[in-house]
Amino acid sequence: VKLVIGRLLYKVNVLITLRRHSPLIRVLFGSFILEFSHIYFYIKVLENIDESDYIDDLKIN
Repeated sequence: VKLVIGRLLYKVNVLITLRRHSPLIRVLFGSFILEFSHIYFYIKVLENIDESDYIDDLKIN
């Protein structure tokens, strides 16, 4: 029972802290999404380069 109450209090404290610092969390989360989209874009670009090189190799041969 003490463990459950302790966990509940911990979750409440975390929620209070999150609400207090929510603008900061939004900024951090937004920058994380931006970084992830950049990484995803670069991966797609690299995949396209690899595919186009493969197609060029097929045309040459």
